[in-house]
Amino acid sequence: MTVTIWSTNTSSLNTTMLQLSDEGNLILQASQNRVLWQSFDQPENTFIQGMHMGINTRTGARQLYTCWRRADDPTPGNFSLGLDPSGSTQVFIWKDYTVKYWRSGEWNGASNFIGIPWVPLYSKGFNFVTDNDQKYYTFTAINDSLARFVLHWNGTFSSYMYTGSSHGWDGLWHQPVKQCEIYNACGPSGLCRNNGNLASCRCLDGYQPKSAHNWRAGNWSGGCVRQAPLQCQADKKQSEYKRLPGMKLPDHAVRTSDIGDSDACKSYCSSNCSCNAYAVMPM
Repeated sequence: MTVTIWSTNTSSLNTTMLQLSDEGNLILQASQNRVLWQSFDQPENTFIQGMHMGINTRTGARQLYTCWRRADDPTPGNFSLGLDPSGSTQVFIWKDYTVKYWRSGEWNGASNFIGIPWVPLYSKGFNFVTDNDQKYYTFTAINDSLARFVLHWNGTFSSYMYTGSSHGWDGLWHQPVKQCEIYNACGPSGLCRNNGNLASCRCLDGYQPKSAHNWRAGNWSGGCVRQAPLQCQADKKQSEYKRLPGMKLPDHAVRTSDIGDSDACKSYCSSNCSCNAYAVMPM
């Protein structure tokens, strides 16, 4: 015998259904499983399995993740996170939606962002997808583990994994942590070195502070300028390049995929007067 406790008292077949998926997506569906709205399209501060972080290249619509205003206040805060709208594979954190605060570096096509190469993102759980007009990141947890990525109120992007041993969320990594990880910490052509929790800046060889007064005061935002202008046509092919390991690729780098090795990349840069540096990204 079946006893009905409660019913919507709806007889029409054209009903609207609200469903919570196993991944945590709240979906409003019409008949024939037509999705009217889903919570994963309106993200807040947390990125989990099944969600997208990307952009529609035709319309410009983006999935932006926005932090809370404070740790105990879920209203929208000052920092947002998403895929670079200019076309690179970098993930950015912006302050007030426009000021670049942090960047991941390019995706290496395998398991890491080159700006945080020491982070194996859960054994290739991250994946970059290009699908017609859509470009986005997805994440698939390995071995049925539970993982989440959170943009905190202070602009820190953190990853967590739930462990049965501690019955809680263990923090795995956080960005940015050191001052040099903040976007443009030393300005153009400035080299940032971490000194504990603080940063120190110096100019690249052959450069000098744009403003010596500001530089001495610890204001490095103006960066550095050449001590002597480069005479491109006369000097470029005789110029030597200084190796700087462990650097992120420049934000506005020209990317090309049809150059075979480092020597070919050097030759390509040397033939272009506007090219001052080059890098080869492992794929």
